[in-house]
Amino acid sequence: MADIDSTARGRTDSVLSTKRGVTDLGPEDVIIAVMGITGCGKTSFVNLFTDPDQKLVVGHGLESCTQVVDVVPCNLGQGETIYLADTPGFDDMYRTDTDILWEISDWLSKAHESGLKLAGIIYLHRIPDIRVGGSGLRNLKMFRRLCGKENLANVVLATNMWDQVDPETGNKREAALKDDPVLWKEMIDHGSQVFRQDNGRTSGLGILTYLIRQRSPMVLDIQRELVDQKMQLKDTRAGKELLTEVEQEQQECLEKVRDLEARMQQLQEAYNRGNHSRIQTMQDLEVCTEKKERAERKLAQTKQDAIKLQATHDQRMAEQKRCYERQLREQEGRQSLSLDQVREEEGKKFRENYQREMRRLCIMM
Repeated sequence: MADIDSTARGRTDSVLSTKRGVTDLGPEDVIIAVMGITGCGKTSFVNLFTDPDQKLVVGHGLESCTQVVDVVPCNLGQGETIYLADTPGFDDMYRTDTDILWEISDWLSKAHESGLKLAGIIYLHRIPDIRVGGSGLRNLKMFRRLCGKENLANVVLATNMWDQVDPETGNKREAALKDDPVLWKEMIDHGSQVFRQDNGRTSGLGILTYLIRQRSPMVLDIQRELVDQKMQLKDTRAGKELLTEVEQEQQECLEKVRDLEARMQQLQEAYNRGNHSRIQTMQDLEVCTEKKERAERKLAQTKQDAIKLQATHDQRMAEQKRCYERQLREQEGRQSLSLDQVREEEGKKFRENYQREMRRLCIMM
């Protein structure tokens, strides 16, 4: 059993190590994940506590530079070091939400398999945002499904970028977030705390200190579902949430394509009859054609998203199978080595007994 545990610890290094030198993480280490939609300031928050030579690259505007989960050591002062996990955000310009969900859930699963537990999660929100749009709501729903209600007490909901709004406006938006059952109210009711990240490292340190004092390592729902219950990603609560969104978007795209096809048919008939200006009709027809092509591309993308959920699960299952087979071969090798050692020990004892007996006989003679 100890050998298997050491193998798992070896995986810990490879799963959560980065080029910045994070090595040998164990269950005693404090690991806090920083999450939120793309462009909410996750990387900038992490950089408040990293050494100059380990700072992460910050994206500009809504363009994300965080493509994978990146774990870095952070110095809190007085020799205290914790680890912050900078995660990719949903609503990325270049990757689908399916890709992001797979990236985050895969990292969380491997951490759970390696015996590592999060000490807390910081969910960042831009207070300058006038409202929480469709992508923001989708991200929030996904986040709740990833965590599970029993883990929400270890979540900090932090508003940032306060320097971009006047205090009165910011206060109203924060109150709306806290009072709306669709947004933060349910999470607050289950123990999540609201902080303001409005004073750089000082306010950030207050957030981290709060989570560290909780001293309540957690196992997220997505970790239990994928690792302990061996579920497919598409069957997890987070996966179902994403799949529901994908299916709704797919249906909307399909209806839009049909409406545009009907409109194009009307324009073509009008053009043939010459009831309207042919030039205007052709221009309208070109606009409709362009819109239809965009809708068809979006429809094709949503279909790919659904397929990818299954494909990523198959990939994960194949990786787990290879890992299990490797462990089995290593264990068989250790058992074979142990058998050889037993035989050598038995042979050694036989030779020693034989030599003692021979010496005894010589003395008697």
